[in-house]
Amino acid sequence: MKVMKSDKHDLLNWIDQGALDQWFSACPSVTGREHQELPSLDGRVAILIQLQEDTYTPAHLLCKMWDVLIHPYIGKSIQLQHAYTPLHQALEEDETGWLTPLPAHSMDRQFSTNMEKILRIANDMVSCLLEIRAQTPEIQVPWILQLNVSCMDKVSLIFLQRLIVRTKDLPFGIATYYFNQENIPCKDQNVNQLIQIRVKDFYKSLGVDHLKETSIIRSSYEPYPLLNLSLEKALVWCDGYAVLAHANEALDKAVNDEEEAEVLFLVMRAYLFERQLSAAESTLQKITQAHKYSNDIRARAAIYDALLLANHIKRPEDAIHVVRKGISFLRGRNDESAIREMAWLHNVEALTYYRLQQLPQAAKSLQQVKEYIKQLGEEDAALLSSAYAQNSSYLYEAIGKIDAAKQAQHIFIHKNAGQEDRFLLPHWFRIGFLAGKKGELEQALSWLDKAYQACNRLSDSYMQEWIARSTAYLLLQSREMDRAALWLQRSADLCQKIHLLPEWISISTALRAVRQITGVSEELSESTVKRNVILSPSQLRIRKKQLEQIERGEIEIYQIVPKPNSRFFYPFHHFWF
Repeated sequence: MKVMKSDKHDLLNWIDQGALDQWFSACPSVTGREHQELPSLDGRVAILIQLQEDTYTPAHLLCKMWDVLIHPYIGKSIQLQHAYTPLHQALEEDETGWLTPLPAHSMDRQFSTNMEKILRIANDMVSCLLEIRAQTPEIQVPWILQLNVSCMDKVSLIFLQRLIVRTKDLPFGIATYYFNQENIPCKDQNVNQLIQIRVKDFYKSLGVDHLKETSIIRSSYEPYPLLNLSLEKALVWCDGYAVLAHANEALDKAVNDEEEAEVLFLVMRAYLFERQLSAAESTLQKITQAHKYSNDIRARAAIYDALLLANHIKRPEDAIHVVRKGISFLRGRNDESAIREMAWLHNVEALTYYRLQQLPQAAKSLQQVKEYIKQLGEEDAALLSSAYAQNSSYLYEAIGKIDAAKQAQHIFIHKNAGQEDRFLLPHWFRIGFLAGKKGELEQALSWLDKAYQACNRLSDSYMQEWIARSTAYLLLQSREMDRAALWLQRSADLCQKIHLLPEWISISTALRAVRQITGVSEELSESTVKRNVILSPSQLRIRKKQLEQIERGEIEIYQIVPKPNSRFFYPFHHFWF
């Protein structure tokens, strides 16, 4: 990427020359407030976006652009308004917690960094902006953003990166500034240094590897306004970096062992947020190995540690030892808290044995989970029952008992018929996929369409695309080409909406091959696929090669579709096999 000097003349020349494409600059900040000093446009028509103050408010840039570019116009399109209601709700959620890594449920012993959620929100925001722009003449003018990336929260940076990448051919003027700090010792883990690392990561993701030095820099001892924040809030505002920078200070202020353990759990989540898995594991080991913490706290740490080892670090043998240690912390107790943690420990144990292909042991562990479910309250029992039904189904499938795998799902759905669609949706999908695997095509399509329509009501395009792709895959295997074309089209449209480019290329290629087989004209095929994604020469060569292989009978069409599996695409449910 060409890094240009950002000044008034460059910006005005870009507008005067027609603002035909994106204009981007990266410049060192001298005053720290260049992004607030927007130039006069002298009568030129453009939309200026600026943040009024240095702020780490979560998703502040997204909220600003929603207020200026989306809110005044989205009401004109009911379809767009419906599609992006969940996005608006996410932006309005409590600023201290809407992106904080937390379990999906207060009693659910799983963890998630929520990075998937951040990426989805950033992508959806860009999609919404582009759709609004295409339908609204009033805003089809240059948009100019002047921002100090050193003073932005991580969510806004991810959104800005997605906006830059996806709008190369649109008149967006993006002038970014940064505080450049050199020669700070690595051991000096203060907030300033960690923010600088994040800023460099941001520019590197855009291909800007060499940033200019600024003659006036912010002192390495001059703190950013984060020191008075709680760690929970800092994790949202400024990555896991800020949490790690303040961790020792917070540990010193802990008034008892329970508070200290909660700080360590937060530090563990910060390491996960930054994908530092070994450091997260070490933090959990500090808790499990310390006798000063209660056995309930040590058992909870064992659950997270075992899950981390089995699912992410890929050391399932070590995970078994951790589970056994966790069980030892609770042995001999029959209170509800201990029963709940024991159930989750055995669930992770079953998952780990499944990873090790030790299926009899996995079945034995799941039987333990079933016994504990009977002793829990309604809310805990429903959540554990869902995980038990899914894992039992996967276990039956692994030993070839498809009917039993389906029956496990039917039993759960019957017992939980009053639950919300979002809770039952993965089970509907699972039954449909299993029915398709057994060759019961019509039954499979009925369940898959039920799940697909539920996703439509929930406005969840990501899950909906996964279902559409899975359904197309089953129909292609059964050589039901006309019906496969419908589901491939749905999948391709959704891939474009949520910007899944590699998947879109493969699915649109499969759709073209199906159209050729069914006799649909090339012109219709082109318009149906919506070729508004420009393919690179290498991608075009791959597409041509695949189409030729299909024509010669060397591969089947379903083999070029990104293969779905029998797990539902729901990245936060790590307790399912």
